[in-house]
Amino acid sequence: MTQADVLGTRAGVSVGDADYTRQSLHKLGQINFWQVAIKPGKPFAFGKLNNCWFYGLPGNPVAAVVTLEQLVQPVLRKLSGETVTAVVKLLCAECEVPLKKQPGRMAFQRGWYWQGEHG
Repeated sequence: MTQADVLGTRAGVSVGDADYTRQSLHKLGQINFWQVAIKPGKPFAFGKLNNCWFYGLPGNPVAAVVTLEQLVQPVLRKLSGETVTAVVKLLCAECEVPLKKQPGRMAFQRGWYWQGEHG
C-alpha cells in the first residue's frame, strides 16, 4: 500500500479456518494484534502494510460499531492531526435485569436510555 494512509475492512476477521484476511496480512505486512478483550468485538485486527495502517472490523454489525467507536475512531482522529482527549459523559441509569460479564474482558451492553416521561 503506497497510496493510502489507512485501510479498513469489515468482516473476514475471525478466529476460524475461513479467515483469509489474516493469511493475506501475513503475506503483505504485519499484524500487531488480532483479538481484543472486548465483547462484542473480540475478533479485531490491527497492523501495517508497508506505510499503511490496517484495521479489520468483525463481521457482526454490533461488534463492528463497538470496535470502530472504541478503537478505530480515536486513531483516525489522531492521524488527522486532532488532539484526542477522553470525553466521558456519565449518565445515571437503572438496569432491570442482571448483566453477565466475563472477568478480564470489557463488556459493552445494549440498552435503551431516555429522559423524562416514557410512554
